[in-house]
Amino acid sequence: MALAHVPLLDQIGRPLVTTTLPVHLDRRAADPLGVQLGDQVRALVARGALSPGDRLPSSRALAADLGVARTVAEQAYAQLVAEGWLEGRHGSGTFVTALHARVAPPPARPAPAPPGPALVRLDAGTPWIDPRHRAAWRRAWREVSASVPPRGYDDPRGLPELREALAERLARTRGLVLDPDEVLVTAGT
Repeated sequence: MALAHVPLLDQIGRPLVTTTLPVHLDRRAADPLGVQLGDQVRALVARGALSPGDRLPSSRALAADLGVARTVAEQAYAQLVAEGWLEGRHGSGTFVTALHARVAPPPARPAPAPPGPALVRLDAGTPWIDPRHRAAWRRAWREVSASVPPRGYDDPRGLPELREALAERLARTRGLVLDPDEVLVTAGT
């Protein structure tokens, strides 16, 4: 658990009082550190511990005090800015807005619903594994593993069928219209 002891500053950078930003991060919790930080700053604003116009510590100072990467603080601040809780003023800092000040605390996060027929998780880096398709995956795996793999590549850019399939997938999922000749398959990223 980490506790940030960063003094709150007014709009021109003077310390308000010796108040600290009471933020506790639990590295063993299920929620990522950035989500925990955002939730706690949001709660501080909602209950009135942070008032409209209060300047928050810089992401660098907050991250150093919490012992986390600066991106953790930056992501939390960016999410709160997107939600309207904070506003960033270029060259001046990050400030609490009046939009959500002293309102009821945000509702508890609901437990994720079990995957339904149309529910697909869009979390970055989380594979979508639907138990209803296990048999289809096993069948596809057996078919592929029983086939003879290609011996060598005629084209150094990768197997033409693979490049064509990738171009179609990118068009369908990303809106990128590519010719298969523009796709390059490599052994790395």
